[in-house]
Amino acid sequence: MEIKKKTLKIITIGDRGVGKSSIIKNFMGRKFFQWGNSIPVDFFTKEITINNEVVLLQLWDSHGQQYNFNQIYYRNVDCCVLCFNIHNEESFKNLDIWVKELETNTLENEIVPFVLIGTKDDIEKTEKSISKERVEQWCKNIEDQGFAKEKIHYFETSAKLSKNIIQSYIIITKIALEQYNNKKIKSPIDMSETGKLQRFYYCC
Repeated sequence: MEIKKKTLKIITIGDRGVGKSSIIKNFMGRKFFQWGNSIPVDFFTKEITINNEVVLLQLWDSHGQQYNFNQIYYRNVDCCVLCFNIHNEESFKNLDIWVKELETNTLENEIVPFVLIGTKDDIEKTEKSISKERVEQWCKNIEDQGFAKEKIHYFETSAKLSKNIIQSYIIITKIALEQYNNKKIKSPIDMSETGKLQRFYYCC
């Protein structure tokens, strides 16, 4: 009898147009694409092996929209991918709003771990770009306020160059798996048949 694989729900949030969909589709093995109009939610599944354990990832993408699906979107989340454009000040400032959105829509006394992703690192940085020092200070503030379970992992990525995409999702998967294992009760939304299943193997 085949052992049922653990299903890890990973949501992606952040302002519209920062490149969330490009990162996910790059991780799924699809080519980089320019952002355009999208439906409110995309859903993908991907099977990977991490530390000799096969898990099924549910990757949710809201395209930066806030609809009435909040309770479903944030239900039983194992890890959150929080994105901003490293060349866009507003998307960086709005991280506080998204952290509050995550807190508001999760269960009381539950802290959902998240990984911070800076996008569009293929564009030359200027003095207006968000420095790593500012990001590190923001992470420290969030940690001090109790919104993070542990030290926040931060990656600067480029979907166009495939920079730090795999590396970040390996960490995301490890964090999600730890969160899953620490939960006493879990009732995942079974949508594994709605997305195209792919199998990938990352041993760390």
